[in-house]
Parts: sequence; C-alpha cells; structure tokens
Amino acid sequence: MTGNRVATVYSWLAAAAASRNEPITNTVLCRTACQHLAVDGASVALMSRAADGEGPPRIHQDPVATTGATSARLEELHLTAGEGPSAEAFTRAAPVLIPDLQVGTSRWPGFGSAALACGVAAIFAYPLRSAATQVGVLTAHRASPGTLASQARADAPVFAELAAHLLRTDPAGLLTVAARPDTGSAAARDEVHQAVGVLSVQLGVGLPAAFDRLRAHAFTHGTQLSDVAREVVSHRLHLPSDSGDNP
Repeated sequence: MTGNRVATVYSWLAAAAASRNEPITNTVLCRTACQHLAVDGASVALMSRAADGEGPPRIHQDPVATTGATSARLEELHLTAGEGPSAEAFTRAAPVLIPDLQVGTSRWPGFGSAALACGVAAIFAYPLRSAATQVGVLTAHRASPGTLASQARADAPVFAELAAHLLRTDPAGLLTVAARPDTGSAAARDEVHQAVGVLSVQLGVGLPAAFDRLRAHAFTHGTQLSDVAREVVSHRLHLPSDSGDNP
C-alpha cells in the first residue's frame, strides 16, 4: 500500500471531520468510505476469538461505528447468526467480497436470506490488522449487486488500514456513545452483555454457552438479538435449562 494513497485517503477523513468540527473517528471513516467507495453503508467492528473448551473458538463481534440503521442491522445479523462475510474475513485474514449476495446466500444460510431481506445486495468485508494480529473488520454494503470499481477496490484496503490505525491509537474515543451514530447500538450492546450474565446465572452455564442460548433464541424466532436481550433483562422472557426455547 503506497504512502501516497494512505495520505490521500487520510486527507479525505481530515476534511470530512473538519466539515463537522469533530475528531477523526471510525464513524467519520465509515461515512467517508461510503462516498469514495460508492457504497450505501459501512461499519467497523472489533472482533476476537473466544475459546471455552467446549468446542471451536467463537467469534466475538463488537460494532464501534456504523453509518445507519441498515449497517447496524447487518452487524447484529452477523452476531446473531454467528456467520457471514465479516466473520469469514476475520477468520481468513483476507477480504471477502460478495458482489451478488443472492448468489452467495447458501454460503451462510443463517445470514444471507436475512441480509437480503434488509435490502442488502452486495457486501465487501476487509480485515483490520494491528501488526500481525487481526483486530476487526470493515464491512461495506450496497443495495444493488455489482463489484466495486477499480479505484474503490484499491482504496478499500487503505480505509481498512486506517480503521485499524484508529482502533489502535484512539480506542477510547471510538468506544464512547458520543462517537457512535444515534442508532442505540451502544445501549443495545450493553443489554446483550447484561442478558448473557443473567442467563449464565439462571441456567448455570458459562458466559459463552449463555450467549449461544440467547443467539439461538433470537435466530429461531426471527427476532433481533437486542430485543431478546431486553426481554431477558426485564425478566419477561425465561429460557428453559434444556436446549429448547419458550414458544
């Protein structure tokens, strides 16, 4: 990646931030990426692997920036389904580019059809690296199928490199509610974490297993993970101790 191109993309971020009198954050980066990559939405998520000794490592995904409701919904779908382009890009440490999601739905049966129902037709996911470690994913989406233009394909990895740099150098500023769009994503994330703790105590299982139960209920009932979490935290929903769910 040439230094000149990094400087150019960074100048776009600086100009976008200055136009709103705000610091350069990954929220600014996502908005700027939409403009220069000709996509309809973008998000940045921190990701990590968590092993509990009861199976393969789980992918933990924590959104830090989205451009709107559709991007926020895609992040939640990745989390609920436990699969999708973002998780694959993180696991493979390589971009996952899906110009036509209609063709690629069988690749992620739990994610693809739900993403299409949100009006998403193409997804482009780029891993974020800090040194030799994968730390997250930049995901862009479009409402119409088609590949990125040649210049966008060249610039997308630069946006990913700068997103990783922002995560590494100023994580505190990115993870505050003020740095997020007004989608309620921070509060929803906190409710999910709280619900996992409640289920862990109620069911007598570890946190990873409690999260799997929460996610399974949301997936099988076609409900957003944050909505299920809210029901659990308010004690309006009680999941049984076996593998079944309440009707």
